[in-house]
Amino acid sequence: MPKDSPMSVPADGAPPCKISFFSRYCKVMPGEGRQVVAFALFAILLQSGMTIGMAAGDAVFLNHLGADKLWLVFILTPLLMAILTPGYATWLQRHGINRLAEHTFVVLVIFGVLIAWAVSQAEGWPEGLRQALFIGIKLYAAIWYILLYTLFWNFTDSYFTIQDAKRLFPLFSAGMALGSIFGAGLVTLLAAHVPMAFFFFLWALLALVTLPLLVFLKKRFQPLADTGADDDAQAGRGPTSMLGALLNSPFSLILAGVLFVTLILTNLIEYQYFEILGRDRDAAELAVLFGLLYALSALFNLVVNLFLYSRLVVWLGIRTLMLVMPMVYLLTFAVLFITDHLWAAVLAFWAYHGVLTSLEYNTQNILFNAVPGQYKKSIRTYIEGLVEPSASLFSGLFLLIAVPLLDPRSLAGIALLVTVVLIGLALLLRHYYRGAMAANIQTMAKQQTSGRMNHPHRREGDARLTEPGKGGAKTMERWVTLCLAAEWHGLHGLDQQQAVEAAHAGLISTSRAVAWLSDATPHLRAAAALTLWHLGDVRYVKDAVQTLHQLAQGDTHERILAIQAYGCMGDPLSLHALKDALDSQEPRIRHAALKALQGALRQGMATAGLGEKLLDILAQEDSDSRLLAIDCLGILEDPRLVLPMLQLADRLRPAELKRLEHTLGHLGIQVLLPAMRVLADTGFGHRTRSLAANLAARIDLNQAIPLFESIMDEELERGLRLRAYAQQLDYRLATLSAKPPRALALLHQLLSASAKHAGLRVIELAALSGRLPSFASLDQALCSKNPKDRANALETIEQGLNKQQVIRLIRLLDADASIAALEVLPSGTPTELAAWLAEVLETAELDPLETAVALVATVGLVMPERARVTRYYLLHGSTPLVRQAATLVLAADNRTNSGDSQEQTALHTFITDLERLAHGHAST
Repeated sequence: MPKDSPMSVPADGAPPCKISFFSRYCKVMPGEGRQVVAFALFAILLQSGMTIGMAAGDAVFLNHLGADKLWLVFILTPLLMAILTPGYATWLQRHGINRLAEHTFVVLVIFGVLIAWAVSQAEGWPEGLRQALFIGIKLYAAIWYILLYTLFWNFTDSYFTIQDAKRLFPLFSAGMALGSIFGAGLVTLLAAHVPMAFFFFLWALLALVTLPLLVFLKKRFQPLADTGADDDAQAGRGPTSMLGALLNSPFSLILAGVLFVTLILTNLIEYQYFEILGRDRDAAELAVLFGLLYALSALFNLVVNLFLYSRLVVWLGIRTLMLVMPMVYLLTFAVLFITDHLWAAVLAFWAYHGVLTSLEYNTQNILFNAVPGQYKKSIRTYIEGLVEPSASLFSGLFLLIAVPLLDPRSLAGIALLVTVVLIGLALLLRHYYRGAMAANIQTMAKQQTSGRMNHPHRREGDARLTEPGKGGAKTMERWVTLCLAAEWHGLHGLDQQQAVEAAHAGLISTSRAVAWLSDATPHLRAAAALTLWHLGDVRYVKDAVQTLHQLAQGDTHERILAIQAYGCMGDPLSLHALKDALDSQEPRIRHAALKALQGALRQGMATAGLGEKLLDILAQEDSDSRLLAIDCLGILEDPRLVLPMLQLADRLRPAELKRLEHTLGHLGIQVLLPAMRVLADTGFGHRTRSLAANLAARIDLNQAIPLFESIMDEELERGLRLRAYAQQLDYRLATLSAKPPRALALLHQLLSASAKHAGLRVIELAALSGRLPSFASLDQALCSKNPKDRANALETIEQGLNKQQVIRLIRLLDADASIAALEVLPSGTPTELAAWLAEVLETAELDPLETAVALVATVGLVMPERARVTRYYLLHGSTPLVRQAATLVLAADNRTNSGDSQEQTALHTFITDLERLAHGHAST
C-alpha cells in the first residue's frame, strides 16, 4: 500500500511530560526527587564536616609547627595509606559498603570527641607530645580526606547505575561544593570566637547527625549489585583475588596512571599559581584575593555540576570528556611557560579548582564503572587510597629538589612534557574504555549462562544442539559388538534396531537371510531383505524388494521397519519410498522416514518434490522432526531452498535456529544474496532477519557492512513509528467502554514487541559490524533484572553508535514509555478506532503476522475501507498467512446478514493460531 498518508505519527512517539524547572534542567526524573535530595544532603553533611576538620587541622598544625614541618606530612601520609588501604579494602570486601559507612562515621564521632578533648588539654603537655599530637591531627585529617571521598562515591555508586551517574552525580558534587562552602564559612565566622577544639567537636557532631541519614538511605532505597559481581562467590575471596583482577585489567592500570599523573600536575600547577600570586602582596591582600577566587570557583562548580555536566556527557560523550583535563593542563602550562602575569595564575587556579573539581572528578566517578565489576569498590579504594598520597609524595620530593635549581618557567616546561604523557595515557584510557565495559557485560553473561548450564533440565536440551553425525562411530561400534555376540549365541535374540544394523553391516549370512524371509517376526524379515538387497543378485534383490513392499503395507511397526531398511539402502527407489512416507498421517512414521533420510541422503542426491516436503515438515512438525528436516535440507544443498528456509525461521525454536544457521552457513556464498535480500525486507519477521544478518556477516562481512549501516538508520525510524502506533492503540484500548477484542489486544502486543525488536536489530547489526561486543551478551544484559547490568549495556552501546542513533535507540528500548506522553490524545470510539486501523494498514510497515492480526481486528468495526484494503492484501499479500487472513475477513463480511456461525468459528480458530505465533514472536 502507499506509504504517504495524512496521518501524522511522531517519530519518537510523543514529547516528554511536563516536569518542574528543577527536574528539567537538573535532569532529575519523576520519582527520583526524594532519593536525590537524601544523597545530596549526605554529600553536604560529609563535606561540611570534612572541610571543618581539614581547616582546623591545618590551622593548629601551621600555628604550632609551621610550614617547614609539612615534609613530614608528605612522607608519612603515603606510608600510612599503604598500611591502612589494604585493611580498609578488605573490610569493604567482606562486610559491604553499608556497614563500612556506618562504622566509619562511628569512628569519626569517637575520634572527633577525643581529638577535641586532646586539643583543649594540649597547653599543659610537654612540647614533644604536643608536636606529635598536631602532626597526628594533620595526618588524621589528610587520611580521612582521601578515605571519606572514596567512601562517599563507593556508597553512592551502590545505589545508582552508570546512566543515572551521568545525570545525578554532578548534583551530588554540587552538594559537596555546598558542603565545602558551608564548612569553610563556619570556620571563617567562628574562628575568632571559639577555641580550635570546638571545630573537631563540631566535626564529630556532624558525623553523628549523618548516621541516622545513613540508616535511612539503607532502609529506604535498595542498593544495586555491580555488573559481574557475584556476592556468594566472593565471600571467600581475599585481597589477592582483587589485586589479581586489578593487575589483569589494562583499563584499571591506565586509569591509576592517569590519576597519578593528573595529581602530580595538579601539585605543580598549585605551586605555580602560589608563586605568582604571592609576589608583592601581604597577608590581607592574599586573603581577599583567594577569597574572591574561591568564591568564583565555587560558583563555576555549582553551575557546571547543576546544569552543564550532564549535558556535556550527552553532547560530547564520556570518552571525549577524558581528554578535557589533559588539554586544559596543556593550555595552562603553555601559558605559564610564556608568561607569569596575574591572569596566568588565575587561569592555573581555575584549572585546578574549577575544571578539575567540576569536570574531571565527575568523569573519574563514571570511569570507575569500567573497572572489573567483581571488585569495583575495592579497586577504587586501592587506587584512590594509594595513588593520591603517592603523587603528593613524588611531587613534593620533586619540588624540594627542583625549586632551588630551576626557575618557574623551566618548571612549566617540564610540566608541559609531563602533560604530553598524560594526553597519551588519556588516549589509551579512551581506547580501552569500550573494551572494559564490554568485558564486564561478558562476565555477567558468562555468570548467568553458567547458572543456566547447571540447571538439571539443561543437559537434556543440550543434546538437541549436537551437530548431526557426532557419536555415530561409537554407536555403530556398539551395535556391531552386540551383533557379533548375538551371531555367536543366536541371532533370533536381536531386537529390531539391532537386526537392521547387523544386516546393514553385513553380519548376516545369505542362508540365514533366505530362511528369515519366511519368518513370522517382522524385524527379521526386514533384516533379511536388507541383507539380500546388498548381495546384488537379481533373484535375491527381487525377493528383498517384494518383502519390503509387503512390510510397507503392514501396520505401523512393520512400516517403520521397512523405512529403516530403505534408509540403509539409499538408492533412488528407496528415496522415493521415504519421500512418500513423509505424507503419512502417522507422526511416528514421518519421524522414522526423516531419520532414515538423514542417513540415506548424500550431496546432490535428491528426488523431485523432496525439498518441498521437508519445508512443510519444517513449518508444521515437532522439534525433533524439524531438526532432522534441517539436516536433510543441508545435505541436499539446493540453493533454491535457501530463501524458503529463511522464511520459516520465525516458526523455529532457539535450538532449531542454531541448527539452521549452522546448516545454511555451510552452503557458503550461495546464501549471501538471499540473506541480504531478507535482511533488507521489513516484511520478514524478527528471527528471520536476525538469522539473515548473522549469515551475511559470517559469509562475507565486507559486503554486508554497507547494508548493515543503511538498515540501522531505517530500523530506528521504523521502530519509532511502530512504538508511536503502539502508544496510540494503548490509549484507544484503555478508553474503550467494553473489553477490547482479542485481535486488538494482540496487535498492541505485536507492535510493542516489533518496536523493541527494531532496536535489538540495530544493536545486533552494530555488533556484527564490529562496533559493539557480542550481541548475545548485550541482549542478556538488557534483559537482566539488575538495573546496573542494563545501564552498563547501554553505556557500552553508546560507545559504538553515534549520538543520534543512541538517542533514538534509548527511546525504542524504553519499557516505561507511557501513553500519557502523547501530545494529542486520540479518540477511543469504535468509529475512530476503525479509521485508525485503516490508516495503519495503509501506511505502516507491518510484518506478515502484524498485518494478519490488523486485518482480523477490523472485523466487527464499521469500516468503509475494509473491502478495498482486504482485497489488496488478498491479491498482494507477501505470505500465505496474510492472504488467509484477508480471505477470512472477506468471508466474515459476506456472512454478516446470514448469521452463519461456521465462518465465525473459523475466525476464532485463526485468532488462536495467531496468538500462538505471537507468543513466539514476542518472546524472541
